[in-house]
Amino acid sequence: MANKGTIPESERDKSGVVRSRNPNERQPGFAPGDPVKMVVKETWVDGKTRLVNKEFTVDARHSTLGHWQYQLRIAPNGSLWDGGKWFPERDLSPG
Repeated sequence: MANKGTIPESERDKSGVVRSRNPNERQPGFAPGDPVKMVVKETWVDGKTRLVNKEFTVDARHSTLGHWQYQLRIAPNGSLWDGGKWFPERDLSPG
């Protein structure tokens, strides 16, 4: 092993490890059509904001650097939640 003092300054920050262009992706936790729950903020009729565990249906999913994200559909009226925003898998639980 080389001594840090013998390595030229220009070479000290370099690494011999090559990053994989396609890391092994983990499998998604949910499929489109699966029921899920997520904690959301809702304003009630009394004007107060509360955290509520709300039920959704997974509409779509995609992976970003091995992390799955999901679009959620509101069950009663079928519209996308929060304008079609993508939510990380860690925020969801099985419905």
